[in-house]
Amino acid sequence: MYRIRSEWTLREMELPPELLTSRKALVRWVAMALGLLSPNDGREGALYVLEAVFEYEFGRGRAPSFEDIYSFVSRRFLERGRKAPTEEAVRHHLRRMMRMGVVERVGGAYRLTRNLLRPDDPAGFVDTVFERLGSVRKLLREAVSNLYSLYRM
Repeated sequence: MYRIRSEWTLREMELPPELLTSRKALVRWVAMALGLLSPNDGREGALYVLEAVFEYEFGRGRAPSFEDIYSFVSRRFLERGRKAPTEEAVRHHLRRMMRMGVVERVGGAYRLTRNLLRPDDPAGFVDTVFERLGSVRKLLREAVSNLYSLYRM
């Protein structure tokens, strides 16, 4: 009936100072705040995909290919004594992050979405996510205003 263009779950969470010095904790916090993970979520594929993008972009200074991401994620699973995920599972998480505006594909590589006004801002993808939410806000306001008018007839 209705075509869903994208879906978000954002969480307003505390950011304790002790998290600010741990990569692992911060990646998990970002993933949870963006709704990529749920609290106490045992499915860590999305977490490792996001961690791979951060590792390559921030740590290695380049955008990772799918093969880089898949290798990183598989290694994380194997380190924890778990079977590596399928390529399709990793692609699923990448597509979801692309729909949210967190990641974009450029050529054969994936990178955090750039803010066109501040392309060197490492957190620019956050602005992209909230710009998309702004369009949802506009549509919701329009729908509720029209609903109000319909009730007043």
